[in-house]
Amino acid sequence: MDGSVRPRGRCPKCGGKWVEAIVGRSMDFVCPFGCLTRTSRYFIDARKWKAGRICSDTRGRVFQSYDHAYRQLETMRREVDNHTFDPSRWIPAKMREYRFGAEVGKWVEHLHGQRSHSYWVSVRNTMRRVLPVFEVEDVRDIRKAHLADFLAGLDGMLAPSSIKTMRDHLAAFFSWLGDREDIKEIPNLPAIEVPFRERGWITREAQIAIVERINPRHRLLFETLIGTGCRPGEIAALRVKHLCDGELLIEQAIDRTGKVKETKSGTVRYKCVAGVLYAKLQKHAEGKFPMDFLFTNRYGLPYRSSGMSTIWKEASDAAGIRIALYPGTRHSRASQKRAEMERQMRSELAAELGHSSPVITMKHYARPRRAVKEREGK
Repeated sequence: MDGSVRPRGRCPKCGGKWVEAIVGRSMDFVCPFGCLTRTSRYFIDARKWKAGRICSDTRGRVFQSYDHAYRQLETMRREVDNHTFDPSRWIPAKMREYRFGAEVGKWVEHLHGQRSHSYWVSVRNTMRRVLPVFEVEDVRDIRKAHLADFLAGLDGMLAPSSIKTMRDHLAAFFSWLGDREDIKEIPNLPAIEVPFRERGWITREAQIAIVERINPRHRLLFETLIGTGCRPGEIAALRVKHLCDGELLIEQAIDRTGKVKETKSGTVRYKCVAGVLYAKLQKHAEGKFPMDFLFTNRYGLPYRSSGMSTIWKEASDAAGIRIALYPGTRHSRASQKRAEMERQMRSELAAELGHSSPVITMKHYARPRRAVKEREGK
């Protein structure tokens, strides 16, 4: 039969070669010259299967008994009989290439030049939490059940949003392995439900109160954030040439490290700007070259979102309005427009129905769908 368990080295007393013999109830290798010694180092001779000499199991543990090596040999023989034998699953050097820890290292290195710095940091920190569980596992052996059990064990230890982030990063990692054809099947990870969290927003008057407490040198930057609802990184990446006939051309963004990249959605779009604000931007751009950044700090460099957040926080604290930069600008603008549209819709509907007040209209005709279903069930 192909494959065999063989001893390593010779007898330490007489230097004789080991001989296979029955010792007790199992096979082993002993010295034939009566030295009463037995070997403690073994290997599997798998040269006929193009796997060479294998001195350790799939977890990297050296064979220290005949039975230990023979159990793995039997598994290898079954794969050969079933025509499923893959040498890379048994050769230690090849197995290390497919271990979870090694593959994660390759993926994180790949992302460093492909994605934003913030995403790379998030992936790196997430995978550090996962590594202690799967580090020595072969990525080809990890199934949906293993990952689902791991994520379920985090319930109560981490917030649902953190578990969802970990799930998304694991899904992206195994998708990358699938694209490289390192694994044949990509595990279908379970969905993670994240409870809806109501975000705070402020009125236009509150935004003005905060902007008034910002240094005049930075004020136009934040007025543009409030007036357009764009992301901070997108406004920081604006150049003079992006001022186009009353609109802003949004085609780039700046990440936390100051690197210019594509927008979050990967699209290029035009953003309408109010006439008064656009006139201020044109005046601010006078004397600059088309490729110059529209907004620069005191060092002549474009702003970063971290610095913008610090300026906003100091002004919001001075105004007595505790709200972060993103919800105070982009989220608040969207919420203000939605509230305005709802007020207009209520007024138009009340006028159409002949009600004296929109309150009456909303009381009778804007009932939750759940209440309707409950009545239908009765």
